[in-house]
Amino acid sequence: MLFGFFLISVMPKKEILHLQVDANERLRADLHLLRMRRTDGQPMPPMPAGNFVQVRPPQNATTLNRPISVCDCYADYLELLVRRAGAGTDAMCDAQSGTMITVIGPMGNTFSTTATAPLLVGGGVGIAPIFALAKAYAGKGICPVVVFGERTAPAQQIVTKLEKVARVHICTDDGSEGFHGLVTDSPAWNGSFDMVHTCGPLPMMKAVAAKAAAAGISCEVSLENRMACGIGACLCCVEDTTDGRRCVCTHGPVFNTKELTW
Repeated sequence: MLFGFFLISVMPKKEILHLQVDANERLRADLHLLRMRRTDGQPMPPMPAGNFVQVRPPQNATTLNRPISVCDCYADYLELLVRRAGAGTDAMCDAQSGTMITVIGPMGNTFSTTATAPLLVGGGVGIAPIFALAKAYAGKGICPVVVFGERTAPAQQIVTKLEKVARVHICTDDGSEGFHGLVTDSPAWNGSFDMVHTCGPLPMMKAVAAKAAAAGISCEVSLENRMACGIGACLCCVEDTTDGRRCVCTHGPVFNTKELTW
């Protein structure tokens, strides 16, 4: 009973937030930066790096909410990086200024920020929580190294945001910008680090985790398993861990790779 109470006490307090779209910036054909704000005069609840929110797409475009990582949260604003991947995210990407969107959050656990020399690796839309983490480190006076991997040249707006809080190394599959190759082959790894954090496609995260393990560096990953309910009831997002099967939505999304059975 005490253990159950402990679990409940450390989970973030969720709120149902009715937010108004303040700006919807098209970064490329399939990627938008959505900035929303509270209209009730209250500040946004704290949403540390690693948290996500459950978003009700406009016009009830889908039956289920969509889990989206928090990119930035400040004052009464919330920023989400949304990639078109179906009806729900399409509706979010098409939302006009003034549209009201219901969001539930914060949800999930967070990255640690105890490292003194962190390496952050983000791939694709997984750069969103990596930006939030870089900003958190910068707030502690630490300038992290960020390796940002994309298939082709990334949206300059995201790179500009990152460069304000981190030293950025870009990797592209096609060589259109930065290092031509995989994030695990980036020259950025030549530095001395005491923690690696990563979010992105699963094969990339597994490769990053393997490289960190080979170097004897602790590694945290933010998993992007498919989710439905977001509260651990549907068992859609379960992940095999050293302590058995765990729901990513309630026990994650951030895990130390020592906890995983990769």
